[in-house]
Amino acid sequence: MTAGTPLNGPDGLALDEQGHLWVASVFGDNLTELDPKTGAILGTVGSSAVTQHGLLNTPASLTFLDHNILATNLGLFTQPWGVAEYPVGVGGAGGNGNW
Repeated sequence: MTAGTPLNGPDGLALDEQGHLWVASVFGDNLTELDPKTGAILGTVGSSAVTQHGLLNTPASLTFLDHNILATNLGLFTQPWGVAEYPVGVGGAGGNGNW
């Protein structure tokens, strides 16, 4: 596996209002949406800072804010760390600040 691969080093989970599970992939440099019943990958969000000149570099610790998902991020722009925010079109399941 390389950067950009879904579920490469999962670190951080969040559940959306549709019951889908979101996973931060530390070594994949992306966020992966899963169907928790089947395990099917429904999609990925973000692009690798390493391989695609994107914004994600070891994302973790997911939460929702309205219809966006937030992830802690080691390499956002030129900062040594930050928070990446992506519009995903769905809100969080609620609870634990996951709205």
